[in-house]
Amino acid sequence: IHCACVERNGAGLLLAGESGAGKSTLSLAMARRGFAFLSDDWTYLTHAGGQLAAWGLVTPLKLLPDAAQYFPELRGMEPGVSLNGERAFEVDPEEVFGVRRSLRSEPRWLVFLERQDKPGHTFIRMSPQEAAMRLGSAQGRLPRELSRLRGTQRATIRSLVGRECWLLRHGENPEAI
Repeated sequence: IHCACVERNGAGLLLAGESGAGKSTLSLAMARRGFAFLSDDWTYLTHAGGQLAAWGLVTPLKLLPDAAQYFPELRGMEPGVSLNGERAFEVDPEEVFGVRRSLRSEPRWLVFLERQDKPGHTFIRMSPQEAAMRLGSAQGRLPRELSRLRGTQRATIRSLVGRECWLLRHGENPEAI
């Protein structure tokens, strides 16, 4: 699923949204406040035996260049070009920011992020149907070799949106959120 994930006491909070919505910066800000960092761009989910699990990989944290205004540790570093062609900082979150990593959690909450031009934020409950529609449209097409897994992917999304789903519209820095 195209989302970030943080974890506290085994419970996962997934942060979804378009590229540039603030998933990575908010996940880092939350990790600096006691959550464990699980993933910042892609979170892998398994759904077996009625249990849903979120999995992270030990990969670099990717932050867009504007993140340097929020995280002084990035000042003096030069962003590089990431695999998708974006200019970004790619850093080890444990080494650079001293945050704790987690590799697994049980997703409990799903929050969709949307940036707004004005300061402040709104936090609104979202229906499972709206959340499923947003997640489904963000997944893209599976390669032909994996198309048989589309049903599994849909079942996993249905299980995920059965948790609490929210929409967070924000125009503040991640530390304030």
